[in-house]
Amino acid sequence: MPSSIEQPSSNLFLCPLVTLLNSDNKEESKAASDALSKIIRNSSNIRESQIKNGFVEMARINLTDENTPDHVHTNILIAILDLVFNSADIRTFSSLFGIISQISEDEDMKKKSIGLMAKKICAILSSQGITGPSSSDEIQELKMQSEEQKRQIEMKTREIEELKRNDEEKTIKISDLERNQQEKSRENEELKRKNEQLNIQITELLRKGEQQTRNITQLEIQLAESKSEPNTNIQQVSEFQSGEIPIQITVPSGSYTKKEGEFIYTSTKDEYKTFPINPSVQKGICRCEFKANKAIGSCYNKNSMFFHNNGNLYQNGKSTSGNKMIKDNDSVAVEANLDQTPRIVHLFINNFFLNIVGDLSSVLSLKRQAATSVQNIPVAKGIAWE
Repeated sequence: MPSSIEQPSSNLFLCPLVTLLNSDNKEESKAASDALSKIIRNSSNIRESQIKNGFVEMARINLTDENTPDHVHTNILIAILDLVFNSADIRTFSSLFGIISQISEDEDMKKKSIGLMAKKICAILSSQGITGPSSSDEIQELKMQSEEQKRQIEMKTREIEELKRNDEEKTIKISDLERNQQEKSRENEELKRKNEQLNIQITELLRKGEQQTRNITQLEIQLAESKSEPNTNIQQVSEFQSGEIPIQITVPSGSYTKKEGEFIYTSTKDEYKTFPINPSVQKGICRCEFKANKAIGSCYNKNSMFFHNNGNLYQNGKSTSGNKMIKDNDSVAVEANLDQTPRIVHLFINNFFLNIVGDLSSVLSLKRQAATSVQNIPVAKGIAWE
């Protein structure tokens, strides 16, 4: 009973080994030959199973086929020698005696090792009284065994091909998944780039919208002024007279607080706030004075020239030091000589604005002067508009 159980299980690895033994690849055939030799020498059940499963017929077909590689002939003869030498049922090899004897007589020097191995097998068979094929019944039995062996080999070959095909399909699927993943990554990067561009465009549109809102507010104020009656209580001065100039400050846009009855706006959020002063001055010498109620700090933009409360002059992203720091309650004067070419500005702020929470300042006056009040300063620095 144990023998009958072992035989089917042995076929599971004998058939693949026999298939590899006939491989055109020398390394695969040699590895299969070494494995067969080892198990043939160590197990009588393996020897019996190999003989009953058509090994002899397979050997006969390959040994008589001129297209069979020499290394396959060699490895088949090694397996036969192991079976015969280890007291297997050598009568089953009687059908191979004539073929092996013919191989032993081959004088081709390239097949010398094959011939020597064939002679050893013939010597062992002859010593056991086997010098030719057995009876017709034995030959028929061998043919049946051979057909069974061929059938099993074909079945195992189909199984191996099926496994290879499955592996190839899995490899293709993995490649497809990797390619899809790469495409998804590229699409995500493209969407991210487009989203960043849209955010930039939205920011730019918001900025332009705020600027347009300020422009509209200023135009509305100017339109209202042009329609209003002239104020007889305001002293009118000619272009070339000195004295106070009536001014108006456009209500700023943005976040701020304003006390009732006062024209003072206090920032409540860190953002740009522009306070245009009307009317615009194009001739004469004018002086605009500010009081820094609370000099927390002031910002600047790309197209402005201004004095920071730290005493530095900033213009177009460049800083020049040398002025006194602006402290709380200091008065800051901005004077522009528009009659001189090039025009000269001292402490000029193109558009005075605040962007720090808590900043506070007051416009004290805008005056037209008959002459400049600027004194010569020995260590003065001149900054040209860029």
